[in-house]
Amino acid sequence: MKKNIAIILSLGLIISFTVFGIFFYNTRKNIKTIKVVGMAKKEFNADLLKWDLTLSKRT
Repeated sequence: MKKNIAIILSLGLIISFTVFGIFFYNTRKNIKTIKVVGMAKKEFNADLLKWDLTLSKRT
């Protein structure tokens, strides 16, 4: 009986650490992001503008 509890507990820990690792990896893989809170406007003149931009929306 104690052996079964140890196996179940071990599997639960392995699964939870795997899920946490995948979550942590997915939050850190897009380093080239800009987080915007609110809204701002600014006029400027530009001849050439090149940005690498990634937009995402959490729902």
